[in-house]
Amino acid sequence: MPQNQNILIIGDEPSLAEQVRLLTASSPMEVYLAADCRAALDEARRHAIDLVVLDRLTCAARGGQGAADVAALCPDALFLLINEGGSAHGTETSGGAEAAGTRDGELPFRLHGFLRKPYRAEEIETAVRNALEYNRLVHAHKRSEIALLESEGRLANMGANALVGIAIVQNNRVVYQNPAQQAIFRDLHAPFSLEDFSCVNPHDLKKVKEVYEGLLKKKIRTADFSFRLVMPDRENGKPVAKSVQCRASAYRHKGEEAILVNMMDVTHARELEDLVMIKDKMTSLGRVAAGIAHEIRNPLTGINSYLFTLEDLASGDSLAPEGLELIRRITSQIQVASNKIETVIKRVLDFSKPSKPKMAMIRINDALEEAIGLSAVAVRKKGIAIEKDLQGSLPLCYGDTHLMEQVALNLINNAAVAVERGGADKRIRVASYAAKNRVCVSVSDSGPGIPEDMADKIFDPFFTTRSDGSGIGLSIAQRIVVDHGGTITVGRSEWDGAEFVVDLPVEKRMYPR
Repeated sequence: MPQNQNILIIGDEPSLAEQVRLLTASSPMEVYLAADCRAALDEARRHAIDLVVLDRLTCAARGGQGAADVAALCPDALFLLINEGGSAHGTETSGGAEAAGTRDGELPFRLHGFLRKPYRAEEIETAVRNALEYNRLVHAHKRSEIALLESEGRLANMGANALVGIAIVQNNRVVYQNPAQQAIFRDLHAPFSLEDFSCVNPHDLKKVKEVYEGLLKKKIRTADFSFRLVMPDRENGKPVAKSVQCRASAYRHKGEEAILVNMMDVTHARELEDLVMIKDKMTSLGRVAAGIAHEIRNPLTGINSYLFTLEDLASGDSLAPEGLELIRRITSQIQVASNKIETVIKRVLDFSKPSKPKMAMIRINDALEEAIGLSAVAVRKKGIAIEKDLQGSLPLCYGDTHLMEQVALNLINNAAVAVERGGADKRIRVASYAAKNRVCVSVSDSGPGIPEDMADKIFDPFFTTRSDGSGIGLSIAQRIVVDHGGTITVGRSEWDGAEFVVDLPVEKRMYPR
């Protein structure tokens, strides 16, 4: 029982007071005595009374303001009435009304029960304890109800003022929506239906239904996803798209299973993201254009020089045999330069719309040898030593020789640029080896290496640390490797430079992975 429970005894029977006082030895109670209702009023004004034990005959005989006045001062108290046993004093209710000083049968106090004379000590103890416990439970229930109402009020206030939409779905219908949620669907001519998910963009309908059914069947507990709404425009009735970000969770509402939905209208945010993306692409396009111009300028200069030489040869009166040989060489050089230009253009096209690999069982060393051969002259002119460590008898792997050659060439050229900016020891190593059911290729260099804060960005389109770079080479290389079902990673080489490792599966995979 709680502490400080106060009992007021109204009557002049000492044995009753003595029996009630005995309870205080084992329970935290205070007992106050009043010979009549007038004296009881004085005690009620001084103490908060939890239980009133009222001798009906004593109160009626002594007169006074009656038990009703005591009850008015102790609105939360319970009353136990003591009646004379075996005599006709009317019904229990009429007896209580008589003790209260009323004759209409209405009780102005909370009557808990009766004690009949003669009573035993255990009857007094049981009646008092039961009354106090009942009163405690009633007060606890009231406090719980108040706390629940306050909690519901806080939740309702939070929901009403939340910036995000909040909805509760139960038994296949929306049973609660806050104002923000209602605003999202305000433009709908008809209520949102969970039967056919009307107004959900058809392209997102499958995803929304899968999440909803997964929550209903308890396959998932929480889902974060985004989808689009198709809503009629108020002015012309044409469909207007809205983008929403949603979190749906399993929830219990009023003791039953439900789904709690938090929804935010992100249409404006998506539009801003698109504008930022367009701006970034335009900025990147400028960098790409500069890179393309740089890569095309050199072969174009060579073509123009060769054309001037051909013009000089053609202006002569006759053409000597050595002139014919020179024309053949010039024509060959023009073809090489033209192929370089075509390669640059193809790289840009591959980035924007990569071609489908022509997959076959290949020897990866063939692609590496070709890439090393193409880059060897340019690399050595820069004073860079290029080493080969190609393991013989490697298993065949499933891939496109030309595309893997493109990947290796890109990695070698990037390594050459990095080493050129590095220290005196300029080295590049191209290696191949087998690992379980996979074939691995590594290109390592003695350059400055890749900073840790850039390791996750170097494969992003248009990301570059070079003023003359386009930032698309590594992105294309990663796309090619992924299309082969492999991975490409970057780490640190034995010379503290960069080491790129390409890991390819040996078994055949269908495209795309």
